Amino acid sequence: MWSKFLAVFRKELLQLKRDRRTIAMIIIQPAMMMILFGIAFGGEITHLPIVISNADSDNNLSWYVTQKFEESEVTDVVEYVNGLENARSLVENGKVKGAIHIPSTFAETLQESKAANIIVIVDGSLPQIAQIITAEAERISVELSEEFSERFAVTTSVGVTSESVRISTFKIQLYGTTKNIDAFAPGVMGLVVQMITTIFTAVSLVREKESGSIEMIIVSPIHKADFIVGKFVTYMLVALAVICNVLIVGIGFFGLSIRGSILDVFLISILFAIVCLGLGMLVSTVSKNQLQAVQATIIFFLPSILFSGFFFPIEAFPRNISWIPYLVPLTYYINGCRGIMTKGKSLGYIYTDLLALALFAILTLILSIQRFVKKLE
Repeated sequence: MWSKFLAVFRKELLQLKRDRRTIAMIIIQPAMMMILFGIAFGGEITHLPIVISNADSDNNLSWYVTQKFEESEVTDVVEYVNGLENARSLVENGKVKGAIHIPSTFAETLQESKAANIIVIVDGSLPQIAQIITAEAERISVELSEEFSERFAVTTSVGVTSESVRISTFKIQLYGTTKNIDAFAPGVMGLVVQMITTIFTAVSLVREKESGSIEMIIVSPIHKADFIVGKFVTYMLVALAVICNVLIVGIGFFGLSIRGSILDVFLISILFAIVCLGLGMLVSTVSKNQLQAVQATIIFFLPSILFSGFFFPIEAFPRNISWIPYLVPLTYYINGCRGIMTKGKSLGYIYTDLLALALFAILTLILSIQRFVKKLE
């Protein structure tokens, strides 16, 4: 019994020893996973870009309020604008994450009634970011209330009497309150499409290579272009089925709301699926067997989970690696889908995300087809 067991064990070790790519995956993948998780989840959300509209600019009290937001590590004041509507417009267009508006009667109201409001404008389609900006504004309001109470203290014959000053925040949340399912749906859809499409494409092509089917096609009258296009169309139909399935389950079972056009969601999903098909074909050209194909797709899958803004906002990444999310196609898919699904925007609003995905699609298809044709030859 032991001799048979040792024989099988020795055979597996020898086979593993000859498979250098698998050994490399065993060594590199765990280390890479820990490094990526440490980078993605090791920071705090800071330096969120906001704008300030100071309608009471003739008074020093209002400028003291703006100074507090300038000094905050949570927010970065990138611009001062004129008027509430201009500030609101910048948040609506996604140029900044939030806005602070100081009303024209701020100082006057504060001195007369010892109470005043600061208006905070946040994007409801990004619940986590909106909550952080609102919490920071409330913290600053409490701090200002304490400081102004001391400043407006009155000296009497009995001593110093401190008058209670109250500065409150009034929140304007654009796009309403977004449910968790609505906020996370674009990321879930993107991950499902990427995982199934990339793995299915890579494994299917490698399986044909292992079984010798590709060699039979090479000697057949079928042209290489016909073979590649036929494969691509088939996998594209699989990707469309995945997209339909995700949307049906999300809407039917979880009440997923789509404020924009569902056709626009399909169009951006198809563009992203083409990117994933290109990645799958590229993976198949560097994999010798199906196990290696699955392992290689994980290399693309992990950065997509961690750096796309799905689990953790992009703004939380340290500045020295803040460029990484913009190399991940899923980042643009999630951002574009959120614009359509939670904000009700059209394709014109997310044209930069569409252009980025189109560029990724062209690059991955050119690289994968070139390598695939070489393999066929």
